[in-house]
Amino acid sequence: TSGNAHYANIGTDIMRQIPLDYAENLDSLYFNRAIYVLPYFSNEEVKVGNGHKMNAHAIGIIGGYSHITPENNLYSVYLGFERDDVDSKDNHFQTNVASKTFYGGFKMLQYLTNLSENMELYAHYDASAGLRNNHLTSYSYATTSDASPKSYFYNAGVDLGVNYLYGRNIITHKIGLGYEGGAIAGYDLNLAKTKIDGQDFNFL
Repeated sequence: TSGNAHYANIGTDIMRQIPLDYAENLDSLYFNRAIYVLPYFSNEEVKVGNGHKMNAHAIGIIGGYSHITPENNLYSVYLGFERDDVDSKDNHFQTNVASKTFYGGFKMLQYLTNLSENMELYAHYDASAGLRNNHLTSYSYATTSDASPKSYFYNAGVDLGVNYLYGRNIITHKIGLGYEGGAIAGYDLNLAKTKIDGQDFNFL
């Protein structure tokens, strides 16, 4: 084997995946450093029974710096901004949540060793955090109420993985440990027939 590490995709959402996808392409493009700026968007519609419908769309931009070392280790740091709107309504209520999110993070993929001619061991580390400004608006009958709680989130994780190389195909298995958390400030929405209290809330 040539000793060049092959990193399989790791991550499940836009914020976590874009920096890694772009950085992985550096090896195939014969570059070892890159500064990137990438826009993205998403749209989703969900219909549930009893007239419940939800629409969500987001638009954002992410930029960062990636570097592959002579030892085939990959580093990536990034910053991003996202604006999203979520509308939820049924036969009695309608709620809109508009958010602006500022986030950043760090990723590292470390090539450890070759286990055999077609197997290699690697480690993946990542950490990220973000601050979200939310604006909630609820409509009930002839009453409108709103609130603007701020929230934040953070996560960190480490994975240990093995890549199996078959020609140009890669099969990867990994095991990892991660920690995620966040908090949202207290708020209340006063509607015509009910009052919704959102207390200070922390989640892990």
